[in-house]
Amino acid sequence: MQYTGLAFQLAGILLISIFAGKKLDLYFGFSKPYITALLSMMALVGFMYKLYLDLIKSSK
Repeated sequence: MQYTGLAFQLAGILLISIFAGKKLDLYFGFSKPYITALLSMMALVGFMYKLYLDLIKSSK
């Protein structure tokens, strides 16, 4: 039961990072979604790191 909300957290984090990335790409005038890709990858890596720390903490 501890990890039931993880899918919603991941989806929320990715949606926010994609939305912010698209806005920043438009603001800076990039023709390709560089910032969107960067923010999405950073969000995914950060989420996986948080998940790793939670799993390590719960296994002790």
